[in-house]
Amino acid sequence: MMDAALFMREVQPMLTKLYRVAFCILRSQADAEDAVQQGLLKAWAAKDNIRLDSFQPWVTRIVVNES
Repeated sequence: MMDAALFMREVQPMLTKLYRVAFCILRSQADAEDAVQQGLLKAWAAKDNIRLDSFQPWVTRIVVNES
């Protein structure tokens, strides 16, 4: 089970990458920021369904889908 501290510890180093991925798809700063925010909200809501070893690709895929 993933708590808030672990979630943030895993997500924090990914934020720049997630924004870049979203921006490459959307070509808009505001839309990329929204996609990252919505993706992280969805990841947080489903955090108990993921293994830690696949967390980064899973969150990245969510942000891509949001974009």
